[in-house]
Amino acid sequence: MDVVLFGPSNRNSTTLKEVLLSLALGFAILGLFYAFRLHKKSQNDIQKMIMDMKELSKAEETLKDLQEKFVVNSNLSCEELKSGQVGNLTIIQVVADVS
Repeated sequence: MDVVLFGPSNRNSTTLKEVLLSLALGFAILGLFYAFRLHKKSQNDIQKMIMDMKELSKAEETLKDLQEKFVVNSNLSCEELKSGQVGNLTIIQVVADVS
């Protein structure tokens, strides 16, 4: 179609254009490949972060439960000391258990 409308094309400039277009296409494909890999890596990092957040949340709940148990045990020990109902244990043993 170009031959009919505009006459024969200049072969040197067409070859240069083809080389430049091929290089641009190659760089575009490499850019897309790099973007795909970067996206995949970021998705993996997000999944790892979500798993870490779940583990951290579970550890935080465990810590809170242990702190509540410690407070309850220390309150019971203090009440036993105040009321004098230590039973077979000496006061030193009760204080050592609380620590």
